[in-house]
Amino acid sequence: MSDFLNRVKGVVNKGVTTASVKLKESVEIGKIDTKLKSLSSDKNERILELGNIVYTLFKQGTLKDQRTRIEEKCGAIQDIDRKIQDAENEIMRVRKETEEFLGRTQSSFLSDIKCNCGNMIKQGAKFCTSCGRNVSELPVDLEKEKSVLSSCSNCGAQRTNTDAKFCQQCGSSFSQPSSQA
Repeated sequence: MSDFLNRVKGVVNKGVTTASVKLKESVEIGKIDTKLKSLSSDKNERILELGNIVYTLFKQGTLKDQRTRIEEKCGAIQDIDRKIQDAENEIMRVRKETEEFLGRTQSSFLSDIKCNCGNMIKQGAKFCTSCGRNVSELPVDLEKEKSVLSSCSNCGAQRTNTDAKFCQQCGSSFSQPSSQA
């Protein structure tokens, strides 16, 4: 029963971490999206203003005389375009960082599974990429599963590598009880 509870705890921890990171990503992207909408609105207003100025000058026959004024307005629109591009790049960066973090976090909760054919199957996969076997049909090594989710008896660090014999935080052996009380 404790193996099951430990496994559920690991899945819940993974879910909470994923939800927290995704929420943070959504908030940050929401702020950038608000900035993007404001910039786009500002750009549209300036283009409309520029169009009105150009048309009015054209009708008055003074368009050639106002080149500097028009160039200034176009320069302001270009500045907004750069800010829009920067904001879009920032959204891409946030998304990439989130995916990279979640990829590292996901792989740190549980290790890969070894198929009967010897191929290592990534956690979360449903079928072996080498032989096509359904992962749910593989025999479960309860001792190995227990060791994946167990923590160090000395420092409490989570054991995430099934082949690890020693804790990565304090160096204590996973097979030996802690020498410290």
